[in-house]
Amino acid sequence: MPFCIHDLRRTFATIADSLDIPGYAVKALLNHKGGSDVTAGYVVASVERLREPMQKITDYVLRCAGVELSAEVLPFERADRPPARRSPASP
Repeated sequence: MPFCIHDLRRTFATIADSLDIPGYAVKALLNHKGGSDVTAGYVVASVERLREPMQKITDYVLRCAGVELSAEVLPFERADRPPARRSPASP
């Protein structure tokens, strides 16, 4: 059977399921609609709620590909003061 681009979506969903990522998160990451699943309409899938499941899938794929992280990624911390104002660009 020849490879098709939809195979990547199937692989993504299979990896997500194998990592025990909740079904509603997988649906949201695949951009699937709830269909006849009424409960899905009540679940809010924000970017922040999907960040951790997506990172788990990414880490798994990178490990399988033999990619090693070059450094620990640290989150940005918010400053206590508002950002400095920029002056308008000169013509």
